[in-house]
Amino acid sequence: MAFAVSAQEDGGKKFVISGTLGIGATSETYSYDGTKHAANATATPSDFDFTIAPKFGYQLNENFQIGAFVGFTHNGSVLLTNDPADVEKVGTETTTSRNVFDLGLYGRMNIVKFNKLTLFGELQLGLGFGSTTRVLDNKITKIETTQRDISNFDFNATVVPGLNYAFSDSFSMDLYFDLFGLGYTMTKETNHMAGATADKDAVTTNHDFGLKCNLKNNSIDDFTRQIKVGFNFHF
Repeated sequence: MAFAVSAQEDGGKKFVISGTLGIGATSETYSYDGTKHAANATATPSDFDFTIAPKFGYQLNENFQIGAFVGFTHNGSVLLTNDPADVEKVGTETTTSRNVFDLGLYGRMNIVKFNKLTLFGELQLGLGFGSTTRVLDNKITKIETTQRDISNFDFNATVVPGLNYAFSDSFSMDLYFDLFGLGYTMTKETNHMAGATADKDAVTTNHDFGLKCNLKNNSIDDFTRQIKVGFNFHF
């Protein structure tokens, strides 16, 4: 879900507040012959996702807008597997938690306007900080083990095209096409090792730069995941 609010100053729309908010939960259960955790069931997962990302902008003139954004995303999942000796009991419970904070700047330029439809390009500069933990709780041995403890740092600079359609003076819609774009992304992952390698960090750094033009997709889901929709309210 996306929203935007524009305030007026000196008779024109100058300030823009927009953002996204998302909440989702999924769960799966498996039963065989009336037993939820059957021996041939690999796992029964449940997931929870939450995202909030406000965006603050200033309209320099009819064609240029600048601003900043912040965001927080949480992903959590629980995976239950059965006890092989007693399929009616849970053998292990694996809990994974990922938290990511984002902040950055953006600048938007309107390129072509035709009636109520406007083609724009948006430069986005962002930083991301996150962590991922995975804990295995063995219900049989009563031992809890940290399987994964990872820190992430990301930097990206991307130009993304989009379309804005004004339904009225108070309501419009944005479409961001992530299947096109020019950008650079640096991702750094630090794995905080455990066990015999305790107190040692394994660091992986990736750099990605190039022009993205992905028109070939394996499914309609792949295509739609690369298009972001936002609805804007102006007043």
